[in-house]
Amino acid sequence: MGSQRHRPDLTAGGWHAYNGAMRSVLASILLAFAAVARGEDAPAPRLEVPEAVYDAGKVQRGTPLRHAFVLKNVGTAEMSVDAKPG
Repeated sequence: MGSQRHRPDLTAGGWHAYNGAMRSVLASILLAFAAVARGEDAPAPRLEVPEAVYDAGKVQRGTPLRHAFVLKNVGTAEMSVDAKPG
């Protein structure tokens, strides 16, 4: 006697129960994929720059300028910024 696969009872009452269970399983799988696609649980950095543009106005040639931009990580993971002056 070999191994037999369980087959659902597909009579009228059994079909409705089987169909409802399959719908629940499919709904759970779809919700799981939707959560992954949105990245709800995945930590990620997110950059916020309150002043993204700086207007120094008219400046004579050769005049040194300095300005500091504030960068804020408002995400849920660590962020690194590799910025070089110039």
